[in-house]
Amino acid sequence: MITAALAASVTQAAADCVAPEAPVVSVTAAEAPLQTNRSLSTRALAERAGGLGAKGLGAGWHALGMTEVSLETAIDYGFDMVQAGTGACATFNKVAVTVTLHLVVNLAAELKPGSCAYQATEEHEQQHVDLEREMLPLLKESIAAAVEGASRRGATAGTMEAATAALDREMSGLIQRVRQAHADQKARRHAVFDTRAEYNKISLRCSPGEIRALLGY
Repeated sequence: MITAALAASVTQAAADCVAPEAPVVSVTAAEAPLQTNRSLSTRALAERAGGLGAKGLGAGWHALGMTEVSLETAIDYGFDMVQAGTGACATFNKVAVTVTLHLVVNLAAELKPGSCAYQATEEHEQQHVDLEREMLPLLKESIAAAVEGASRRGATAGTMEAATAALDREMSGLIQRVRQAHADQKARRHAVFDTRAEYNKISLRCSPGEIRALLGY
């Protein structure tokens, strides 16, 4: 989600399209309330997980849990304008970024609360939740560093609207690239928890009878 506030004033031409002073930059990272969903079956969770089935788990596998992650990014801008020849130069006077982490822990409907498999699955998914929470401040730092480094850059165009739109695209694209690099790093760390050996720990921890009943064997 992108929002922009325009606080523009037109003055005499500037030699370069660069903010004369460092803009006010703020980056906030927050977590929305954690949600738990127990409405999906093991097979429905496996279908939702999609590509995980191609990572050595084989066909017909059952998913007991899955943590879904989404990040909402809102950007609030303030702009200054100067006349640049026959066009306009836009620079930032404010860049405020808010990143909100949303987590949904899905636990299979077949899991009985309090059972060995339920507790083991909860503990496994908690590892993913903990990792997301651990890395959120790192994302905040990465975005802040990138925005600080680029915030004085300006954009020129034939009209004020085109100049601010260009500036918006550049900053939004920069933040998206930072987010993608962060997502790639998280994926590598999450993969440590999502292996056949990790999933087999539940079968080893809980009784064979409970596992057979859980999976309908």
